[in-house]
Amino acid sequence: MKEKIKALISKIKELFRRFIDGVKAKQKAHIALLVSMCLVLIFGLGALGSFALPGKEEAPPEPETEEVQESDSESESESESESESESESESESESETETETEETTEETTAETTTAAPDTTAAVTQGNSSSSVDIDLGWGDVSGSGGSSSGSSGSSGSSGSSGSSNELGSDETGGRVHTYINAPINEYEDNSTTLEFEPLRQEGATEKYGSYNVPKIKAEHMAPGVFLKGDADYSSTLIGYDGFLFCQDSFQDYDGTSLFNQNRLDVLVDNMVTRNDWVESLTSTKSVDGKKHMYVVIIPNKNSVYHDYMPESYTMGSYRRIDQIIGALRDAGITVIDGRDSLFAAKAANPQRSLYYKTDTHWNNHGGFFVYQQMMNEIKKDFPGVVIHNRSDYQINYCETFMKDQAYYLGYYDATSELGAVYTLKNGRSAYFINSQNKERWGQFAFCYQWANGYSDHLYWYQWRNDDNKNAPNMYMLRDSYSIALNGFLKDSFYKSTYNWTYNFRKKDITSSGADVVIVEVVEKYITKFANQMPFSN
Repeated sequence: MKEKIKALISKIKELFRRFIDGVKAKQKAHIALLVSMCLVLIFGLGALGSFALPGKEEAPPEPETEEVQESDSESESESESESESESESESESESETETETEETTEETTAETTTAAPDTTAAVTQGNSSSSVDIDLGWGDVSGSGGSSSGSSGSSGSSGSSGSSNELGSDETGGRVHTYINAPINEYEDNSTTLEFEPLRQEGATEKYGSYNVPKIKAEHMAPGVFLKGDADYSSTLIGYDGFLFCQDSFQDYDGTSLFNQNRLDVLVDNMVTRNDWVESLTSTKSVDGKKHMYVVIIPNKNSVYHDYMPESYTMGSYRRIDQIIGALRDAGITVIDGRDSLFAAKAANPQRSLYYKTDTHWNNHGGFFVYQQMMNEIKKDFPGVVIHNRSDYQINYCETFMKDQAYYLGYYDATSELGAVYTLKNGRSAYFINSQNKERWGQFAFCYQWANGYSDHLYWYQWRNDDNKNAPNMYMLRDSYSIALNGFLKDSFYKSTYNWTYNFRKKDITSSGADVVIVEVVEKYITKFANQMPFSN
């Protein structure tokens, strides 16, 4: 203890000497040293006792405190013309290491609020969101009217003073954000004028089923806790504010697992082969007389809501999704990067979640924005497609069956999450004409079956909209993320066919009469997608 006290006294003397020298030189920036000295003195008093500050389990390590102070001193030495505001910023940085003071609490909250949603950084992962032509009529939870102006991604930029507009810190220093799964003023019509199909059927679960037997006590769930399941897709990471993330998305997250050039070349060659075949077919609905293929890539939940991942997980600046999109576009393939519209929507209204908290999948809000991005691209080749805006829909909220991570953790019925249901106001919606059924599994056993026979677990099905006879036909190769898209796409084409597979079968596409071929793949399944042969039997 004597050595620690001697080192502490020596440090105080050094700081005091620097402060005197700074005052003599009339350097305003050195005023921050006085604050540093006081903080070190406070720490020293704690060291004389139990080396812990009152009310805290343990004080920050002494070397870390010295490191911060020395860094600040060096910064001050490098520039004698720093402004007073910069000095205050340095004081904030130092204060964060001593969270017992009142100033620290205020400064940390301000800093977190400024950086919270981090959608500006996220936008750089895709194309510039400003170029995306989508209907962002989200509304403003403050009730002031007009959409939130947070195009830069900083929360609170809409001008409302409510805390619901901001990401702050909870008692543990973690991020918190309350999403609003309810109608927002005049920008969402939640009337019950039109009948609508719910998302989940009632009374279908078993009270003592495995999905209702907790695998972990609720009090043990905290950001950073990881629970290993029977498979990668059933292994769950606890994030902030109740966000649950699936392990099968981790390999795409940090950017360390990139495709080697040989594999990337094979994928690109396969897609070019498919694209060339599609464009060799004629269509009377396109501007150039050809059929066209579009690749739609949907980002993983943690790619959009990376700000709710535990700090020990860092999103890479260049990842598989960037690698594959760039390679396909360079080869002349039309690729729709879902991050563009999703980042724009997140920035415009951070109060609205685009993905389910307790599920791997996105919700219908997320699906709508990517739907518009897709259709704006397709319309360039097929002017006859119909594109709907959010104002064309009645939007209602129902309990959702989409809670796969809660399902795996044994909290399926214990958790409640609402999902948006979009219903066309004009009533000119497509009707279900054909399907091939398979046995339900997992949470899909609880999804609602529509009166006409449609259910989200179906593998293959077709819709037709007789009000869109001048529109082209569409065929989609897909995964489960298409569930949030098909409700919109079916009313943009004349006939639309959905096949839950990545197998590219010529006869299936030609027999469907499709003019437009869509290949939809979620980011975490890019590897499966890349493993496919150009064509299947």
